[in-house]
Amino acid sequence: MNLIIKLKYFICIITLVLNIVYGVYVDCTFKNDKYGLTYDLSPLRMDIGYYKVLVSPLFIDAKTDIYYNFCLLNGISACSNPDSNACQILDSSTQRQVGSIGLETKEDTDVGIDLIYNSETFQPEGLNNCSLNGNKRSLRISLRCGEVDYMASDAEEKTTCVYNFIALTRYVCNDCIEKNYCSNHGTCNPNNGQCECDSQTKGANCTESNIWVSSSKETLISGGKTSIYGSFGNTTASLKVYIGDLECSNPITSNSSKEITCQAPPSSTIGFKNITIYDGDVYFSGKDLFKYYDNQVKKCPDNCFNEQGQGECVNGLCVCNTGFTGFNCELKTNNNNNNNNNNNNINSTTGGVAINSQYLINIYSLVELNVTGAIQNEYILNNNWKQKINSSNESVDLAVFYQPFNNSNSIKSTIEYQIEIIKSKKEYSFAGLSFTLDAGSIKTSVSIYNYPYQNNLNTLQLRVLSGVDERGGQTDSCNKADTNIDTFIDNNQDYNYLKITKDNKVFSGSFLTKLISDNRISFMTTSILKQDNSSVLLGLNLPHCTEQCIIDPNFSLLVSPDYIDSCGSDRKKWFLPVVIAVPVLGAALIVIVFFVIYKKNLLKIKLLRAKLSELKRSKNNVPLE
Repeated sequence: MNLIIKLKYFICIITLVLNIVYGVYVDCTFKNDKYGLTYDLSPLRMDIGYYKVLVSPLFIDAKTDIYYNFCLLNGISACSNPDSNACQILDSSTQRQVGSIGLETKEDTDVGIDLIYNSETFQPEGLNNCSLNGNKRSLRISLRCGEVDYMASDAEEKTTCVYNFIALTRYVCNDCIEKNYCSNHGTCNPNNGQCECDSQTKGANCTESNIWVSSSKETLISGGKTSIYGSFGNTTASLKVYIGDLECSNPITSNSSKEITCQAPPSSTIGFKNITIYDGDVYFSGKDLFKYYDNQVKKCPDNCFNEQGQGECVNGLCVCNTGFTGFNCELKTNNNNNNNNNNNNINSTTGGVAINSQYLINIYSLVELNVTGAIQNEYILNNNWKQKINSSNESVDLAVFYQPFNNSNSIKSTIEYQIEIIKSKKEYSFAGLSFTLDAGSIKTSVSIYNYPYQNNLNTLQLRVLSGVDERGGQTDSCNKADTNIDTFIDNNQDYNYLKITKDNKVFSGSFLTKLISDNRISFMTTSILKQDNSSVLLGLNLPHCTEQCIIDPNFSLLVSPDYIDSCGSDRKKWFLPVVIAVPVLGAALIVIVFFVIYKKNLLKIKLLRAKLSELKRSKNNVPLE
């Protein structure tokens, strides 16, 4: 009885209307087809009884009580007509039918559901005339999400013979209130029944971490104050930050929750460490996001052939002496003519670059990796580029390609790939590092915008394919040599290198160990993913950059000191002894053949000689006439 009086948690979806048979249990389930939600009003069904709401009419003098049942059970109804599930009570003896079984309609909304029940009975003329509503009465019950079982409100007769009221109930809240689906990290929106998560979580139930790290400041191995950048939400007093296995003490969040400063612990070695963040039950872990360094001199590949007087290592970069070139100063400049003899071609279809139709550069794919290194998604970039810029001037040939990512978000997610073919020596600066590219070099840069991660713990890996097309190019026989691939990878240095040598030509690529992550300098490591006799697939491991990642590798093709510019002079050296030797050899062969024939016929020659002598003597003894 108290339930009726309080009208608590009304969901007046009179579900008994659906295919009800008198005296048979009726399901109280309705579906919101607009959002694919199912509302079960069974908890509001009463075995005996009814709900009641007082309607304040606009078109009639007296207030009207409306009685209704959500579900009929065994044909029991508050109304005198057992086929009615809603009726208007004028006095203790007079009832008017408001809703009839089987005559309801349903309207889906984004905040719940509306049930409209119509009467089967025509109202008599002159008695609360319902001519404006087809001479019938009707009841509209608007069910809305609320943190109560049931409560009716705002009841009125808006139009003659049309009764309306709104009822709040948690049974149209898509379960989030009833089952505490927001996991103490959000609140249930009473309008749509969906969780509105706090700044540290996301997902339907607010169980997914929404914090991440995009970059950090490196420190000496002695430790010290550092900054970690990313998105951390409204942190609590429980915030803990770890670098490797050791705590980064006294973490303080600032810069609109985009920066954490803390005291990095000392480290026994240089190199990369993971960053792990805990804030209560919110968690983040990222691989190789922090770097320790020391003040020792940076190393260079092959020490720039310094002992041979070819170059000097300066801050990890080879500065070659006059007459030498290459990333390690091993090549002579007089053999290279500043790379100008190279034929560099950009393929507008594949987005790749071919040098002399033989040495290939390809930005092959972009891979999303989870915390264990497993592939979550891979975008094959090769052969899918769309060109948007193609220009040329005296100093550079420029081509820019792009590709969009499949993304359900409204933010534009793309990857852009820029290729510059350098025509004259040029100075560059990127991520705090300065370097020089000679004419004929190929400078590339890759920018990734608003990548749609599947998980905030995931990172990206850009895969670059470099190699030799064994079918391409033309090689003189004097320069013919097998392909040899060498890599110089030390992620604690500023540069990593790739060297491919074939036919006495050296193709090289340099990969900076730094990049721009969300407008800040960060670290990048390089991994060898696959290598065979003619190609190598490198993985450039990037942090969790959400706005933009910029990577800046470059390539060049030089010739080795063993390269023979033309086989012509070498052929003359070969031709001269042949020309001289052939006549001598021919004469010798004639003598040898004559001697063999003479030996084999010596007896016959002697017999023939004896016969000739006897014939001669007999001829001499013939008398004269």
